[in-house]
Amino acid sequence: MELKCLADELDILNCVDPMTESPAFITLKDHKPDFKNHPKLRLINPAKSDLGRVSKYILDKINIQIRDQTHVNQWRNSTDAISWFKRIPEKSRKSFISFDIVDIYPSISESLLDQSIELAKQYSTISKRNIRVIKHVRKSFLFYDNHTWVKRGSSNTFDVTMDSFDEAEICELVGLFIFPKLNDKFGNDIGLFRDDGLAVLNAKSACRLNDKTRK
Repeated sequence: MELKCLADELDILNCVDPMTESPAFITLKDHKPDFKNHPKLRLINPAKSDLGRVSKYILDKINIQIRDQTHVNQWRNSTDAISWFKRIPEKSRKSFISFDIVDIYPSISESLLDQSIELAKQYSTISKRNIRVIKHVRKSFLFYDNHTWVKRGSSNTFDVTMDSFDEAEICELVGLFIFPKLNDKFGNDIGLFRDDGLAVLNAKSACRLNDKTRK
């Protein structure tokens, strides 16, 4: 019913199909360290709402406006990261640290998304209808073996699923929200590509580098 109402408001009712009950599946993260002894899995949920395409457009526009005004290094592709790296002066005198935000998609709670949207409102005009679209797309079900599943610990079906139309844009929005905390930790010479980060530290030794990252 909510999908129909939103699609009608957006005047795309004839273009939106109901959620397909495509079965979920997993893929192996065989590129991770020590994969043989500690294999990691990625849950893919092909069951998704067509409104995710609308949410993707909305979020992409919001994220662009935030990046344009804050000038943070949020990369969209490898070319952006390489260009940033080439502009760093005196690389031989600097230390670099790469990091990964572990399990970022399942870690995005409704509260975290709400906080990210509130921050985004400082840089972009976001209508209540657009927020409803973004939040509606987060309502997710897993279909497998003729059974319907919901995310453990979730009482309202909220989830950011892998393979949704707007997964990357949701990840970028949350990344923009945590950028000030990363700047406090590492300074301004830092960049993010979704859940992967790279920072430049003016540390001359491993000891000083470790001390700084522990603070």
